[in-house]
Amino acid sequence: MTALVLVFGEDDNDREAVCHLARALCPGVCLAKRRSPLVLTKGRAEAEARKQASRIAAVVRAERIRSEIPLVLAHEDCDAVEPAHEALADRIEGNLSREGIPCVAVTPAFEIEAWWFLWPRAVTAVKSHWRDPGQQGREVGLIVDAKEALRHALRKPGGDRRHDYKESDSPKIAAKVGELELVDQPQARSASFARFATKLRVALRDGEK
Repeated sequence: MTALVLVFGEDDNDREAVCHLARALCPGVCLAKRRSPLVLTKGRAEAEARKQASRIAAVVRAERIRSEIPLVLAHEDCDAVEPAHEALADRIEGNLSREGIPCVAVTPAFEIEAWWFLWPRAVTAVKSHWRDPGQQGREVGLIVDAKEALRHALRKPGGDRRHDYKESDSPKIAAKVGELELVDQPQARSASFARFATKLRVALRDGEK
């Protein structure tokens, strides 16, 4: 059977970005996105969060008829700054673990856009209209409303707002991180990304034993 890592997330831009980052961290990994169920955990009652985990588990079990599934990646933005990612990630992973599903949670603090501050070279490689977003050496997991902060940071003074960052640019930035081999050369710090990277590499390495 082919070993396949399934990727669940909030929308397809996020799922595609997570796939690119996972390939950059673990070259050769085989991934497949799943549009549903969504990962709905934050702000939910525990019973509802567990029900959603059961729905994800049902998709994984159905897929196991055709493929070996060593791991699931489950993305959900924190909508809060670090260390909010820790509790959310633990909750997602715990609920899926109860269903017998090995999982690494992908829980960017505040939003996945905070992670793009880690690799300014990848960002500016996507669009020549963008400027270096800055934040070098800083803890980007403390940026509130990271999506709007990134949009503002990339906008050149007097620049045409038609070139502003859009959510559909997210996978392109993640792809550049891989293409330029930058994933292990962040220019800033993010505890939420470090958690994801470490847990993914450990999980896949252990799965090979």
